[in-house]
Amino acid sequence: MRHLRAPALAVLLTACLTGPDVGAAIPGGGLPSLEPTLSSVQSLVFSPRCATAACHVGGNGTPLSLVAGESFGALVGIPSEQAPAVPLVTPGDLAQSYLVIKLRGTHEAVGGYGTPMPPGGEELTAEELLAIEGWVSAGAADD
Repeated sequence: MRHLRAPALAVLLTACLTGPDVGAAIPGGGLPSLEPTLSSVQSLVFSPRCATAACHVGGNGTPLSLVAGESFGALVGIPSEQAPAVPLVTPGDLAQSYLVIKLRGTHEAVGGYGTPMPPGGEELTAEELLAIEGWVSAGAADD
């Protein structure tokens, strides 16, 4: 085994200790936070939690597609299948938005049926529910 000379060793150690230049830290860091917009809700809730093979991908026996690019047209102003008098999303009106009612688990009070969403015991977090409710309350824009 060859021994490194002191100057070569010093250069190697300095390179290892300083690491690459990655720039300044991003304020807040970590994962992106949920915002009350469709694009945020889509990427952080609907796509990873709802639009899965067994659930809301459309064409698999579920009447509602929450796939990116389809969710707005499938939700806003569309009558719910379970409680046709209540649209899935009524812009600006949480009490007349079956999506919110179903997520809160109060769907039977408006004539709905079935289990609260999402099924299987993994409820939405308070942050996820607030983001969806915020999007609906703010007018349910297609951003």
